[in-house]
Amino acid sequence: MAPEEEVNYNRLIQVYQQEKKGGTPVPLVADFHDRVRGYLEKLRASYDQERSKDPSSMKALQLADQLQKARVLQVDIINLRLRKFLLLAHQTLTGAGVDTKAFTPDEKTVFQNLVGHLCSGRNRILEGAEASEDAQAAESGPLSPPVKCVPPKGSDEERREMRPPEPAKVQEKVAPVPSGVELDSNELVVVRILEDVPDFAMGDKVAASLRKKDVVALPKNLAHVLEQHKKAKTVV
Repeated sequence: MAPEEEVNYNRLIQVYQQEKKGGTPVPLVADFHDRVRGYLEKLRASYDQERSKDPSSMKALQLADQLQKARVLQVDIINLRLRKFLLLAHQTLTGAGVDTKAFTPDEKTVFQNLVGHLCSGRNRILEGAEASEDAQAAESGPLSPPVKCVPPKGSDEERREMRPPEPAKVQEKVAPVPSGVELDSNELVVVRILEDVPDFAMGDKVAASLRKKDVVALPKNLAHVLEQHKKAKTVV
């Protein structure tokens, strides 16, 4: 959206339809939500003016209808984006980076707070109240993409060493992504991991290890491959 473009009813419909398709949040100009509020205020002023003349006039009724629909679109767009923020914030619990270039400044603040609260809550449950201090510090820190969740005290390797030894078993290999399959990182699918999945090569990329019962957002094609091998199931 160009900086000089004015937000109107058609633009709200366009953004809503794009957000409804899923994937990553639609890139918005920094003052998008300010423009939406300004547009609604103009609609409200026009409606009040027409209603003062004749509440039952066709124009007054049309403005009332448009105002109501625009308000619903505003709320729906925000709710759809917040749902995506929650999924992305959850990814940071594994140390994944999240690019926030598509977020408005207010949304970046909301997202950073989500990350901070999730990390703090996760660490508090794992190791007690003191373990959440690092995550709380991250919550109040500067906003600079990519945003990463502060891990709990103790590395993953240390945690694995503390676990009881497991019976020896033959590790079932997961077939690599077939050549020619393009991973569309802009279209994510939420899946539940059914079995532990080790690192495996995908051309010049490497998938992070996934553990049984993890709920993660993955590129659509990657999720499809894992489902084919009975390693994951789409969360509806």
